[in-house]
This record gives sequence, structure tokens and C-alpha cells, in this order.
Amino acid sequence: MSIEIDVRALTDRFLSEWDEKHSEIPRLLENMPTQRPATGPFVRFIADPNEVAHRAGGKDNPVMERTGQVTIQICVPAEEGNNLAWKLADSSRAIFHFWHNADDKLRCGDSRINRRPPLENDPYFIVTVSTSYQSIRHG
Repeated sequence: MSIEIDVRALTDRFLSEWDEKHSEIPRLLENMPTQRPATGPFVRFIADPNEVAHRAGGKDNPVMERTGQVTIQICVPAEEGNNLAWKLADSSRAIFHFWHNADDKLRCGDSRINRRPPLENDPYFIVTVSTSYQSIRHG
């Protein structure tokens, strides 16, 4: 159940921040019934839970540590240059870089920005912003 809580909190954070700052740029959520736009830039949000470890407590009241990564993939049409992609990368980094939720049980860490090497005839210039997260909760 805690994985669901963490993914929902991370997704809500992304949606509220993105829609407030960049509502004109479509955003896609992993495994949701949306299609990428035919033209123009768009972003894709991915929450990727990884490891789960039992840190304390017994089997009836365990304290679990969960780690993972959130990724925002920024896609800008190749013919539009890279300025918009880097601007959106900086803004995307700010969404999760050392952010924590209200109860302080979900914390994000460092962010990393990577540019995907261009592919021949690729219609997009793609930059990814990845941020690690950790969650420590009962259950």
C-alpha cells in the first residue's frame, strides 16, 4: 500500500507544479490513456519504485524503506533547437530536487539531467531529469 501512497504523492506534486508553470505544454503520465501530441513539445512523467527493505519493527508493525526514482522526459521537436528543452529541464529539476512531502516520510534527493544522444532522423531533442526518492513508513 505504501508504494501506491508514494507514487500518488509524487504524481500529484508533478501535476500541480507542471500545470501551474507549463500548462501550455502537454504532459503524459505512464500507462495512462493519453497520446503524445502530433506536433510541438511534450513531457512524460514516470515514477519508478525500486527497492524495498524492512528497517525496523516486527512482522505485524514493520517500518519499511522504499527507494525509487522519478523521471521527467522532455521532448522538443528537433528543428526548434535546444533552448526550450534546457529551460524545461531546469524547471523540472526544481519540482523534486530535495523536495519532501508534508509528513516528511517521502523525501527526494539529488537530480540528474541527461541529454539523449541524437538519432538519425529523430524528430525530438530529448532531455531527461531524474531524481531519487526515499520513503520510510509503517507497513
